[in-house]
Amino acid sequence: MKKQCCSIVFFLTVLNIFGQQKSSLDFGIKAGIAFSNSNIESIDSVNTFRSSGKTGIILGIFLNMPISSKIVFQPNLLYVRKGYKETTYGSGYNNPISYFEIPLNFLYTLPSTRIKYFIGGGVSPAIKLNRDVFDDQIKAVDVGVNIMGGLRTPIGFSLNLNYTHGLQNISKNKNFVSNIQNRYHGLVVGYEF
Repeated sequence: MKKQCCSIVFFLTVLNIFGQQKSSLDFGIKAGIAFSNSNIESIDSVNTFRSSGKTGIILGIFLNMPISSKIVFQPNLLYVRKGYKETTYGSGYNNPISYFEIPLNFLYTLPSTRIKYFIGGGVSPAIKLNRDVFDDQIKAVDVGVNIMGGLRTPIGFSLNLNYTHGLQNISKNKNFVSNIQNRYHGLVVGYEF
């Protein structure tokens, strides 16, 4: 709970700093699909672990904070349902992991007439929300890098694709699984007010 509160305070502080510098802030909502998987390495040479993709949801809010005429800082507060399907000992297991994710992206807007195209990326810290039988196996905090691209229409709708690659090994029980790293592709629709 302390980590979640600290993340929210940090996010609000960043918003306040940029909000005082620029008056043209655009607030928006996002919803989409996360196609996630995890890189899993086991120290068990007898049993092999195979992971396959899992589909989850992305919900949240974002702000567009102009830094210049072409560069925008876009902080997000997202709920992301990640995870993977694991096959071990001949059986399959679903391992859903819910995260409170805070992507902090810098976007470059490409010159265009009506539809604005953008590309960019940034860091994406995340805090695990769900408590389940995997609590003793998976760390509570993850950090990744995010790249994204998309388009924004004149009436405020946006569509973007992103890829987030976890940099941190989130495995707590290294005697069983030596490395777990989150990864996901996102397809997201947004609307700016």
